[in-house]
Amino acid sequence: MPYQFEQYSFDSLSGVLSHAEKPAQALRHKVAGLLQYLIEHQDRIISKEELLETLWQHGDYRENSLTQSIRELRLALNDNAKQPNYIKTYPQRGYQWVCPLNESQAKENIQQKPSRLTTAKLIIPLMALILFIGLDDGLIQSELFMQEDATKQSSEYKNTDSNSLLVLPFINATDDPTMVWLELGLSDMLAIDLQRSKQLNYSQLKVTPPALANTLLLNAELEWPTLPVHIRSLLRDQNIDSALFASVRLHNDQQVFDFKLIHADGRTQQGSISYPSLPAAAQSITQQLLYLLRPGQTRKEQPINGNQIDDPIATQALAQGMQALQEAGPISAQKYFQASLTIQENSPWTRAWLARSRYALGKWEQAEKLFNDISPVQRQADISLDAFVAYWLAELAYRRGDDQLQSLVDNATKKAEQAVDPKQMAQNYRLQASIAWNAMDWESHNEWMIKAEQLFPPSNDLTLEADKLFYLGNPSNEGLEKNPQNDLLLNQTRLQKALNFYQQLNNQPMIAASQLAIAQNYTLDLSSREQALKQALIL
Repeated sequence: MPYQFEQYSFDSLSGVLSHAEKPAQALRHKVAGLLQYLIEHQDRIISKEELLETLWQHGDYRENSLTQSIRELRLALNDNAKQPNYIKTYPQRGYQWVCPLNESQAKENIQQKPSRLTTAKLIIPLMALILFIGLDDGLIQSELFMQEDATKQSSEYKNTDSNSLLVLPFINATDDPTMVWLELGLSDMLAIDLQRSKQLNYSQLKVTPPALANTLLLNAELEWPTLPVHIRSLLRDQNIDSALFASVRLHNDQQVFDFKLIHADGRTQQGSISYPSLPAAAQSITQQLLYLLRPGQTRKEQPINGNQIDDPIATQALAQGMQALQEAGPISAQKYFQASLTIQENSPWTRAWLARSRYALGKWEQAEKLFNDISPVQRQADISLDAFVAYWLAELAYRRGDDQLQSLVDNATKKAEQAVDPKQMAQNYRLQASIAWNAMDWESHNEWMIKAEQLFPPSNDLTLEADKLFYLGNPSNEGLEKNPQNDLLLNQTRLQKALNFYQQLNNQPMIAASQLAIAQNYTLDLSSREQALKQALIL
């Protein structure tokens, strides 16, 4: 039956929440069951234990699932936990529905309450699946609780493989601010591992990393976290098959990875995987996710790095460094990378990320040595690593003006395309555009920039926005007779903004490049240009 309150109408049979002035929302079945139960028992406070016993009868992850469902329901209702209009939280006691139904609805609800309780208890059938993944000679048990939308269990979906995946930033549900590295650090680690699916005997999976996922969310004007219905809409708009939505919590000295695979075709798979250290088990988690994403393909039961066991402290430090590089800059990040490399000296990815941070600090010789210390065997064994190293070596060659620049960039571009890595491809295309600009080849420059923006569109991400402004504003005075659209006054503003962003990021090479470009722009006064040139030469 439908329930009506304020401007909302909720159909408990279909799970659709309608609003007089907004589009209807199809609530996830757990969220719909929760809303129905709260409405039918609005006369009292409902304890967390009662909700778990009634609606979440199985699985170690159920407390977190309840919390997430409350969060989703409040988001759907545009409710505020601090000043609630619909769901009020009573600390240590539970939740209560506080919005009155219309008069006739309230009477009908009281009359039908006994029969509704039985219905609520039986609202959702569940399936449990235990996966055991072999790692080296030992057996690591990983409990995966998976739930599929009962309405999507038809045979047409049984062997549906996903060819593209959007990895959303993870949610830190540990209540521990020191574990914020889970959000972008761990999600980036898994995105990189998923990108290397070809090495596990799967066909190549095109993975959109968390940084670009943030961009897409911002461009779609979606708050984070958002509802599955909005994620599906985003997937369809971007022509992506699936999205990985996940949070991490702590339980019995385990780090628990609660995930949901949201598919554009309407399917949903969700589960829970626990390990003492999730970063150390990243490759095993990757295998299990690929098993769900590619059910029709044969998988390899060995981790990507062969017989090497990842040290949990080293892998956590690596994840912390990857998060710090995006949020705090290379000075903070390099400390984590160095610590990780000290513990696990033979980790090529840690070495590559440390080199990346050294490059950003202007320590080019150290960066080049670290990149070259990664052996050809290690690079050949990992196409994503090979593409990563090739790009940054090409970037170094560009900054130094090496004679072999074009061949290095062409090689890096080819490897990024072979790895089907959107971020690496976009970076290489922008580098190709810069070379074309310096050669006054405006047509090639525009072609490369269009290709880059199609993969990695402009965003509110500070690094991407800085790069966009820099490439639009530099070089400022070259080829005016061939490119009359070059607006030096507009470029002046772009370069000043880019410089400000790079200074916030402490990106020394790009600070120097921006200062040099400002020095070349003759619309500025002579003293400003001279000062910019001095700063560029100092760096």
